[in-house]
Amino acid sequence: MDPRWYRLRFFLDASRLLVPSLALTFVTRVANVKLGLWFVPSHLAIIVAVFFARVHYSTWRQAQHASALNARTIPCVIGKWPGNLDVLLRILNAAKTGYMQESYHRLFEEYQSTTLNTRILWTDQIISMDLQHTKFILATGFDHFWRGKGQKERYEKFVGDGIFNRDDEMWKMVRTSLIYAVVAVFIAIL
Repeated sequence: MDPRWYRLRFFLDASRLLVPSLALTFVTRVANVKLGLWFVPSHLAIIVAVFFARVHYSTWRQAQHASALNARTIPCVIGKWPGNLDVLLRILNAAKTGYMQESYHRLFEEYQSTTLNTRILWTDQIISMDLQHTKFILATGFDHFWRGKGQKERYEKFVGDGIFNRDDEMWKMVRTSLIYAVVAVFIAIL
């Protein structure tokens, strides 16, 4: 989708919240049920229930996929607040007072792992300090990691079509030209 159509993308994202509510309205009308004062709470409850069902289904599907590959899932950070908002606040506060990576390092130490899933706002956000993982993601196994259509559409307006928003051959071409530029600067410094 063209980045200029961000309104359509926003509508499609928002429709995920509206569909359960519209389905409840349809069912209550067909069944001729009057909700009365329970109208707003029932619609909010159905939206929240469907959202959590999607989150749990996604987590279950990932566990099944990992099991099929004879692998294990990435350890998830478990915060005290819903959506790991306390973890997000801790990361943001660390960015204000020092280095953002300090809070990540504390999480790595707390969970005794070099790769974690922060699950901020119930969305998978993988962080890793393992050099082998980083090398695999950026160099040897890059073809296994796609940014996805949704991310490309959302980020196109902000970062354009540079190295941060490309996959496949375009990314390799930009990376190669970037490597030559860095080497040229390094040689000039010597």
